[in-house]
Amino acid sequence: MSSIPLASRQQGSEVIDGMKTDFHISAYADQVYACQLAEVTYKRSQKPVLIAWECLLACSASAGCPDKDQLLRKIVTQARLSTGDFAEAIRSCGADEHLFMELGAFLHKLGVYHLALSSFWTAVRLNPADVGHRNNVAACLLSMSRPREAVLVLEELEKKVKEEAETSWKTDLNMASALFELGEYAKSETRLTRVVASNLSFPHKHVAVANLLFTRRKLCSWGGWDEDLSAARRLMSDQVRGKLDQLPIEPPVDPFMALAFAEARWSKGEEGEVEGLAMDPTAFLLLARHYTELMAPEQHPLQTRMQPAAQIQLGYVSSDLGRRHSMMLLIKGAIERHSPRVRVLCFLLAPPMDPSLVPSSCSLRSDLSSLPDLEASRSINGHGPHVLVDLNGWTAGNRMRIFSYRPAALQVGYMGFTGTTGAGFIDYVLVDSWVAPPEVSQLYSEKFVVLPTSYMTTDYLQEELLGGERARKTRAGRLTFCNHDSLYKLDPTRFTSWMKLLEEVEGSTLLLLAQGNSTESSLLSRAPPHLRSRIVFQPFLDVRKHLERIRACDLALDTHGISGHTTSANYLWGGVPLVSLPSFMWAGRVTSSLLSALSASCHLALLGIARSEDDFVQLSKRLARSAGDGRLERRQLEDLRTCMAGATDVARGRRKDEGGLNRLFDNQRWVEGWEEVLRMMVESRWTSASPVHVLKVS
Repeated sequence: MSSIPLASRQQGSEVIDGMKTDFHISAYADQVYACQLAEVTYKRSQKPVLIAWECLLACSASAGCPDKDQLLRKIVTQARLSTGDFAEAIRSCGADEHLFMELGAFLHKLGVYHLALSSFWTAVRLNPADVGHRNNVAACLLSMSRPREAVLVLEELEKKVKEEAETSWKTDLNMASALFELGEYAKSETRLTRVVASNLSFPHKHVAVANLLFTRRKLCSWGGWDEDLSAARRLMSDQVRGKLDQLPIEPPVDPFMALAFAEARWSKGEEGEVEGLAMDPTAFLLLARHYTELMAPEQHPLQTRMQPAAQIQLGYVSSDLGRRHSMMLLIKGAIERHSPRVRVLCFLLAPPMDPSLVPSSCSLRSDLSSLPDLEASRSINGHGPHVLVDLNGWTAGNRMRIFSYRPAALQVGYMGFTGTTGAGFIDYVLVDSWVAPPEVSQLYSEKFVVLPTSYMTTDYLQEELLGGERARKTRAGRLTFCNHDSLYKLDPTRFTSWMKLLEEVEGSTLLLLAQGNSTESSLLSRAPPHLRSRIVFQPFLDVRKHLERIRACDLALDTHGISGHTTSANYLWGGVPLVSLPSFMWAGRVTSSLLSALSASCHLALLGIARSEDDFVQLSKRLARSAGDGRLERRQLEDLRTCMAGATDVARGRRKDEGGLNRLFDNQRWVEGWEEVLRMMVESRWTSASPVHVLKVS
C-alpha cells in the first residue's frame, strides 16, 4: 500500500464534526461516517485520501467501533477508489462479498460500469444465495444499455426466490426498467403497477410511480389521464419542495421525464381549464436545479486557460458520437464543416459502435467511457478547450458530473435536451427566437445564444436523398395524413383532433409509426370504430428508406407538448407540408421554429403554424384539400423543391443568390453563424470574468 500523508488529529476531528452536522448521525456511531465516506469525499473534497485517513484514525480510536478491521479495509478501499486506483481497491477486498458489493456500488456511481459489473459478479460468486447481489448486477447492466442481459439475470433470480417481499419489489423495479428499454411497455406497466400497489414504504416507490406514469404515456394508456397528470404534478411539486420523506440515490422525476408531463393538456384541470400546463415553467426550472444539485453538484473548478489564440479549441462531448442516433444524423455534417479557425476535439462518453460515424473533422477522438467523472474532466481539461459543448443534457447516457468540475472556461448546452438543465456550470444554450423568445430567459439557468434562423442544424445526407420525384399516392383519391414521431408525445386532445380530420376528410388515411402491439391497440380502442381501419401503423425503417417513404404523405400532423424534431425536419426536407401548434416551452416549439425558418427563407405561403387547437384542425383541413386537388403539388411544393435545390447547390460548393437561398438546410451558413458566436463568446470571456448575458448573431 502506498503511503498516505497524514494531517493533524485536530484537523481530522474538525472534518468528522463537519460530517456529523451534514448527516445528523449520532456521535457514538463513528463507523457510520466511514460507510458514507466515499460518496461524501468524492463530492465535496479535493483531498479525499486525507479525509479518508483522518476519519479512519478517529473511527479506530472510538470505543463504539467494534468492526475496526473490516472498516479499515473498507476505508482503504474507498481511499484508493478516490484516487482512481481501482485495481488496488479490488485486491484489497479479499474474499468479502459485502466489500465487493460496496465497491461495485461506488464504481457504479462513478460511471465505471465495467469494473462495477465485475465487482457485483464477484459478490454473486462469493454468495450465490444473496438476491441483492443479482439485482445489483441487473441494475448495472441497465446502466450499460444491456437490458436483454438484465432480463436473463432477473428471470434466473425469480426462479430461485419468490417469497420475500423485499426481493419482489427490487426485482420488479429492475425488470420493469429492462422491459421498458426493450419496448415491452405493457409488461413493464404490469410490474410497476404491482410495486405501486404494494404496502411497502420505501423511497424507491416514488421512482415506481414516476416510471409507471411515463410508461402509460408510452402506451397511450389514457384511461386515467387526469388522475395520472395530477399524480405527476404532485410528485414533481413534492420533489422540488423537498417534501418527499426520503429520496433514493436518484430523484424519481428527471428533467427529461418532466418534459413529457410539463405541457400535457388536461380535459379538466384543477381550476377547471380545458387546456393548460401540467407544470408551471418556473417549477420546471426549480426541478432541474434541484435535480442537478443532487446528481451533479457543482465542484471546485479545475484550472482553465482563456488567453487570446488564433485558433479556437472547441470540444464536443456526447454518448452518441460514433453511434447511429438521430442527433448525430443531424449534427455530424455541421461538425465536419468547421473552418480552420476552429480546432475540433471530440470526447466520447461511450465506445463508438461505428468509428466512421465520428465526425472526420475531429483532430482528437478521446474515449472517456472507462474513466470516472473527475478523471474524465481532468482529461478534457488537459487538452485545453476554450469552449465545451454538451450534446446530451439530461438525456440517456449523459455524464453531467464531468461538466460540474468545469474542465473548460465556457460550457454550452446544445441539441440533445430541449429545456434548461438547471446547471449553473452550463453557461450558454443555443436557441432561436422561436423556441426561446427573450421574454422567457428568466426560466433558464443558462444564458441565451440566439441563432438567426433555426437553432437546429439539419444535415443527414440530404443531398443524395433529395433526388427523384415525390412518390405518388398509392391509392387514387386517398389523402394521407402522417405522424412518424414516438407516440409518448401524443395526448388525448391532439388525438381527438386527428380523428376529426379523418372524419371530415373523406377517405383519408392516418399513417403512424409502429410502437408495439399494446400501444397500437390502446390507440385503436380510443378511435371511433368506423375510423380504425384508416389508421395504419408503419414499421421502423433506416433513414434512407424512411425519407423515401414519407414523400408519399400529403400532410404531416405535429404533436403538441413535445413537438417533432428530427421527424419534422425529415418531412420538410421531403417536401411534405406540416401543421403545428406551438406550446409554451422549448420542447413544444421546435417544429414551429423549423416552419418559420423555412417560410421566411423560401418566401412561401406554407406557414402551417396554428393559433389554437381548433385552428389546428381548420388549417389542416385547408392544406389537406389543397394537397388533395393538386394545388399544393403544382405551386407550393414546386416552390419548396426549388428552395431545397438552393441548399443542395450550397452543399456542392456553389453559393447561389442570397435572395432565393433556403437557410434552414444551409449547413455551411449555420456553421458560419455558430463560429461567429464562438468568436464572440471567447472574446467576451477574455475581457470579462463572467459570460455576457445574451449573444445574438446578426
